[in-house]
Amino acid sequence: MDVLINVAGVNRRKPAIDMSAEDYDYILGTNLRGAFLLSCEIGRAQIERRSGCQINIASLNTDRPLKNVAPYAMSKAGIAHMTRSLALEWGPSGVRVNAIAPGFIVTDLTRKLWSDETMRAWGEANTPQRRLGKPEDCVGAALFLASPAAAFITGQILYVDGGFTAGFAWPIPTPPS
Repeated sequence: MDVLINVAGVNRRKPAIDMSAEDYDYILGTNLRGAFLLSCEIGRAQIERRSGCQINIASLNTDRPLKNVAPYAMSKAGIAHMTRSLALEWGPSGVRVNAIAPGFIVTDLTRKLWSDETMRAWGEANTPQRRLGKPEDCVGAALFLASPAAAFITGQILYVDGGFTAGFAWPIPTPPS
């Protein structure tokens, strides 16, 4: 079985009002247009063989946008709908399409952001596992989704986020037991 992992992604962090048309095109072109065109190109062969798996990289921003990354969040919301749409279209041909939505993962794209002590402390405090993720944290999810163990899974978004999307912990005092 052939597996495609659509992982290319870029971002520019600034208020929407300060985004230029070039910023927008760069982000949406890479994150959404590129992923769609590559999916279709690989999908043709997978459909012909009646077998294949595609894994798109979504984000926490897929359905919970963060401030000052509007085009990025829009592109990742588009990835979610692309994932579901292609799963619907290609499922009858034996092609599965899913997505992984990483949480706060320290990568080349985010290293500068997470090196700021205030941001790092916030990320760790708001992730139930009390740490930022590493790229390796997503490997198991990708291996699972690409494996026969996920043969009946398509059109899904798997959050690999240390529990961030489980809800928010607020600083209310815990009653004594």
